[in-house]
Amino acid sequence: MNSLSLEALIAALPEAYQPVYGHPEHDAGAQRGCADRLQQISAVYTALSGQLGRPLRVLDLGCAQGYFSLQLAALGATVTGIDTDPASIALCQFLAAEQPTLAVEFREQRIEALLEALQPDAFDLVLGLSVFHHLVHAEGAAPVQQRLAQLGSQVAALVVELALASEPLYWAAALPEDPRELLADFALVHELSRHRTHLSAVERPLLVASNSHWLLPPLAGPIDEHLREPHAYAQDHYRGSRHYYRSGERLLKLYRYDVDPALDNAGELRREAALLRQPPPGLRTPRLDDMAEHEYGGWLLREWLPGRLLSTSLEDGSAPPAEQVLPQVLAQLASLQAAGLYHSDLLGLILGKAAGVRHLCWNIRCSYMDLDRYHATTRWTLRLCSLLSNFPDRILTNSVEARSFHVKLGYRSSGWNVIP
Repeated sequence: MNSLSLEALIAALPEAYQPVYGHPEHDAGAQRGCADRLQQISAVYTALSGQLGRPLRVLDLGCAQGYFSLQLAALGATVTGIDTDPASIALCQFLAAEQPTLAVEFREQRIEALLEALQPDAFDLVLGLSVFHHLVHAEGAAPVQQRLAQLGSQVAALVVELALASEPLYWAAALPEDPRELLADFALVHELSRHRTHLSAVERPLLVASNSHWLLPPLAGPIDEHLREPHAYAQDHYRGSRHYYRSGERLLKLYRYDVDPALDNAGELRREAALLRQPPPGLRTPRLDDMAEHEYGGWLLREWLPGRLLSTSLEDGSAPPAEQVLPQVLAQLASLQAAGLYHSDLLGLILGKAAGVRHLCWNIRCSYMDLDRYHATTRWTLRLCSLLSNFPDRILTNSVEARSFHVKLGYRSSGWNVIP
């Protein structure tokens, strides 16, 4: 054990970020509250440990006074904590020696050096709490994003707390406006909570990221397939704010709420959950397993229904005969119509193509729409109609203004007839 006393080791710290593990009499000296963060991190640990079926191997980058390292070791983890500050490592080693039954070690090392030497499958879970902004300030955002992408290919999950560009500190100018850009290469990035530091009143997001598992503690599961768009017609309409995961026989939808309100992510997720809880009579819907949300995002977990989109089958010619498809489509449309849950703009095209109708025309009577006043699904339907506008033989409209307005929206420019 270090020959210095605990009090001397604490006094030698340049900054006391964390409580001193096992010594609550020193908690008042900690600059950051850690109990709230520990609750979230422990929940991720428990969920991932359950998925892997064993205690985890944890790497704590920038471990400071070792609070989280020792807490996870107490849960059964095998933990390695590193930090560049020798005084912090000296205290960590002192505290570890007080807990000989815990599988935890601490060493003085730079994060960059460890990441460059890290071997695949050496750890399961990595913590990086308020450390990566220092690397961004030194190296730039792109290299740090690459480092994190490499790390994500070597471990099951990361829990990171990321500083924000809005903080009034010298390194803030180097940070991306959206801190998630540093985690852009991960399949799953989920915000657990937000926390203040002693540096400013700005709350930093605490995020979990993974390529192999979705982790929404206490729920978790494997990621079998990850999609960033709901279908081919979305065309980045949701700007990366919606993600979809197939996990065995279930589908997870994960939406961000801290984005453009016009996307209506919260509203659409809530309406879908309401529909699945009480589906219209005669409409087969997937089983809803869970729906939850907080201020910054929401998620919906439901039964996975295998199959293909009818629009995809129509386009590639693999759709079943119309006499098989049409009764099913009509029955579902009737149920949706009764519940007020459909867009009639596409009804003629879908039914016409399914029935094998040779000639189709669209009739447009609207010469202007203030799109900001319309629901996101209406704007999406206009986008979809513009992409499909080559299918009708002719498009009829009541004015030249209506044709010009819709062409600007992306509708085809030829094949129109104006009938005043």
